Amino acid sequence: MGNKRQAESHIQHLEERLQHLEEVNRFTLDTLEMAASLGDFQTSINKLQEPSLILDETRSRIERLIHFQALAFFLVDEADNAFFLASCKPKHYSLYLKNEVEFLIHNQTFAWALREKRPVIISTGDYKKQIVLHVMTTSSRVRGMFAGLLQRGKTNIPDAALSLLSIVLLNSSNALESFELYKMIREINKNLEKKENYRTLFEAAPDGVEALDVRGNIVDCNKTDQLLLGYSHAEIVGNHTTAFFSETSRPFFEKKSQTLRDTGYVEGEIELVRSDGSIIPVWRKEKAIYDENGSLVGSVIYNRDISFRKHAEEQKRKLEAQLQRAQKMEAIGTLAGGVAHDLNNILAGLVSYPELMNMEIDEMLGKVGEENPLRGPLLKMKKSVGTIQKSGEKAATIVQDLLTLARRGVAVTEVANLNDIISEYLKSPEHEKLRLYHPEIDVKTNLEADLLNISGSPAHLSKIVMNLVSNAAEAMPEGGEISISTENRYIDRPIIGYDHVEEGDYSVLRVCDTGVGISKKDRERIFEPFYTKKVMG
Repeated sequence: MGNKRQAESHIQHLEERLQHLEEVNRFTLDTLEMAASLGDFQTSINKLQEPSLILDETRSRIERLIHFQALAFFLVDEADNAFFLASCKPKHYSLYLKNEVEFLIHNQTFAWALREKRPVIISTGDYKKQIVLHVMTTSSRVRGMFAGLLQRGKTNIPDAALSLLSIVLLNSSNALESFELYKMIREINKNLEKKENYRTLFEAAPDGVEALDVRGNIVDCNKTDQLLLGYSHAEIVGNHTTAFFSETSRPFFEKKSQTLRDTGYVEGEIELVRSDGSIIPVWRKEKAIYDENGSLVGSVIYNRDISFRKHAEEQKRKLEAQLQRAQKMEAIGTLAGGVAHDLNNILAGLVSYPELMNMEIDEMLGKVGEENPLRGPLLKMKKSVGTIQKSGEKAATIVQDLLTLARRGVAVTEVANLNDIISEYLKSPEHEKLRLYHPEIDVKTNLEADLLNISGSPAHLSKIVMNLVSNAAEAMPEGGEISISTENRYIDRPIIGYDHVEEGDYSVLRVCDTGVGISKKDRERIFEPFYTKKVMG
């Protein structure tokens, strides 16, 4: 009965883990789908000719991302810069959300949310519900404020969803600003022949605009282009347009020049170099200009910043990689857990019975004298049983490692010091054996004198040091130097390559060698369990 209940409990545990993985998988896939759709989001809403249509499309994207009880958009009145309710769905929440926003304006929370430029979650005036506020702003000005009323009890919003919410609202804000600019363009279209009005239109374009002569030299540029490149008008005009291209993008000009002459139009993605040396991706459109005789005299360029689209694509790629790693680790953990539980049942007798046999042998040895001919075989048997017991204990340790992998955590945690662990390893038989096989290897240490203690499993940390040194030695078949160092370090910012590192004091272990190194392809798999380049046997 005990085994049956244990098996049922194990099955229930696996079912719960499977359900959790399915929920994570569904959310990740939905997030990936949303991130993928953001690539054409700004393009699609820029085609809409009314703010109400832009807000409807924005609401549709947000509802696919986060389930709100009600959504409202408060836009800035161009006349007096006051906020007004432009849209609310469902409509019967309009008065409720207007009153809440007025309350937040009165207690300064609304002004704080404007400055934050990120999603903030605050309580309603009666503290019964919560509202997500997010400013709608472009690079030049605040366009409005988004307010989303959360459903009761559903306030745990994933960080990925909040990040995508920021991207959606940024694209929506840019679309609203573009609508205002193009509205202005339509209003002054009848006066385009006047030079002063042309200049206003030229400067009001949301893209960076350059006017080129037939050789590709810049003869004029608008303010947006100056902000895009980080140079003044005087610093840009007179240069060849490729002077601001990255090295990899310069062939674009020569390759597309003939296309421009043949068709009068060319477009494509390039990289521009700003005044501070940073690279910015843009979608470049070039339209030819002809004189009255049909001869090419120059062209006009539109550079559209696509950094946010590229960022969304990169986020999508990272989410896909994280999903694949999570699924792989879950599969490996499930397999390891199942194997470990089966081996534990087999090893139970291999570890416990030798101990019982030794007790019986000791009892028999106590009954026979020193001259008894049975004493020698009994001592030999005791030694053999001890060997079996040690082998069983080593096998049990390996099984414990498999369970550690399956549970994704260390079973035993205690206070440890990396310096002590390193010193013990350097005196161990394993290290002596390594030195015997690799006499041409020189091992040096540089250990921090007052190294901080850490919380961890000394046994696993010792294995880490042993494996790092062993791999370093195998990477230097012709000999070389292995350096083992420790140091204290304070971390107060994110570290590239790690999902999350909390601020605080850390002990750092570094093992370096002068060997052949690890290929880029293999570096991506160094934390993958059971991965090795060694040949079986």
